[in-house]
Amino acid sequence: MDRLRKVSISGDAIGVSPHFSEDISCVCDDCQALWDHEAQPEGNASRIVATFISKLATEVKKRWPDMTVWTQPFQNYLAAPEGVTFPDNVHLRILNEPGMALYAQPILAKRVQESIDRWFEMSGNKLEFIDYCRWPGETTRAPFQYPNALQTFYRANRDKIVGTQIDMSKFYTNFWSTQTVSTYCWLRLLWNPDHNVEATINEFCRRMFGKAEKPMRELVQRQMDGWEKAVWPSDFIGAQAIYETAY
Repeated sequence: MDRLRKVSISGDAIGVSPHFSEDISCVCDDCQALWDHEAQPEGNASRIVATFISKLATEVKKRWPDMTVWTQPFQNYLAAPEGVTFPDNVHLRILNEPGMALYAQPILAKRVQESIDRWFEMSGNKLEFIDYCRWPGETTRAPFQYPNALQTFYRANRDKIVGTQIDMSKFYTNFWSTQTVSTYCWLRLLWNPDHNVEATINEFCRRMFGKAEKPMRELVQRQMDGWEKAVWPSDFIGAQAIYETAY
């Protein structure tokens, strides 16, 4: 396999994962036999890594039954593979690389949800979730809102994921300014997926804008409708086409 990170042991947890900055590209006979040529690019090598983790965790359970194995699918092993099972000592940190805003589109939400469902089925343990919130924020400074998509996601996964790491690194400096209302709701939905989103937005506008509450509430609604109600014809369309559809 490609370069491995240093295996990390903390308490009763063993963390192991390929180096996060590179795809799996091993050409040995064993890896090539597990390569999935029919998968999307984010799943070509999933069977390779998952098989390794399964074997490792099985051996760990034999030798140290109180230990757990933690891993994080990423790169071309992000999607859950078929034909692999995990022992119950495997725990996963699942990365949603494009960003939660895309969950507003059924064609993309379906792909994300299927992967979450499969990883959850494989591990039997609640998944830690990481959202990069990078797209489309890194390619536009225009505001867009998707609080209802967030609520749909957390309602669908309340029994499958535990928490969310909202990753706002140096690449996403305009995250808060363009997604303020969504983030305001997001932090409340983490505590309660059934939180009243509409009432929260109404109160946000009242407290933030005072006498301008009504027109600002209408503007926020336009931002929400443009993003959440516009239906993309495909998941393979460019940024310009998306913005023309949404705005």
